[in-house]
Amino acid sequence: FMMTSTSLTGYDNELFVITHSNITLRKLAELKVESLAQQDPLTGLSNRRHFESHLEIEWHRSRRERTPISFIMIDIDHFKTINDQYGHAIGDMCLNAVASVVGSSARRSSDLAVRWGGEEFVLILANTGRQAAIEVANQIRLKVEQLKSPEFGNCTVSAGVSSVIPEGEDYDSFIKLADKALYSAKETGRNKVVSFSETGS
Repeated sequence: FMMTSTSLTGYDNELFVITHSNITLRKLAELKVESLAQQDPLTGLSNRRHFESHLEIEWHRSRRERTPISFIMIDIDHFKTINDQYGHAIGDMCLNAVASVVGSSARRSSDLAVRWGGEEFVLILANTGRQAAIEVANQIRLKVEQLKSPEFGNCTVSAGVSSVIPEGEDYDSFIKLADKALYSAKETGRNKVVSFSETGS
């Protein structure tokens, strides 16, 4: 409810008119717009705008509690070939199928599955160490490998993993490390998971 108070003039005593308005429908509409602004329209996963705000919250929480946070970057292998061979509509089916697998891996409220852009996805895993994140990435890879579609057949993904206990405010190097690991996975055969530590191993 919203309350407004309006004073009345022309009286010896101070008089006010107080009005209560039910703004439930307006608030629900605002929440829906806010939710849509944080979603990727094709896959329904979170978008990069939501990613930024969520990572900032979890990064600060991990730094405060001295717990690890992990980041998985996932890319569909040879996606351009799927688009070129079957068309963009079938390519979108492939994107949605992979998005469903990635999304189902974000099981806790602190986890977040994001469509990063194009055929790339990311997964934020709070309070999750490197080995556990590698296991999640491999589970995603295996589930995608087992997908069988009458439209696009089979597809595979490659993944890069980084994990850290935050020290400072800057998390760009954390993201770049996962991107570097993903590049290594793509360059060394695809359909695999690579993890780099801050030392690069």
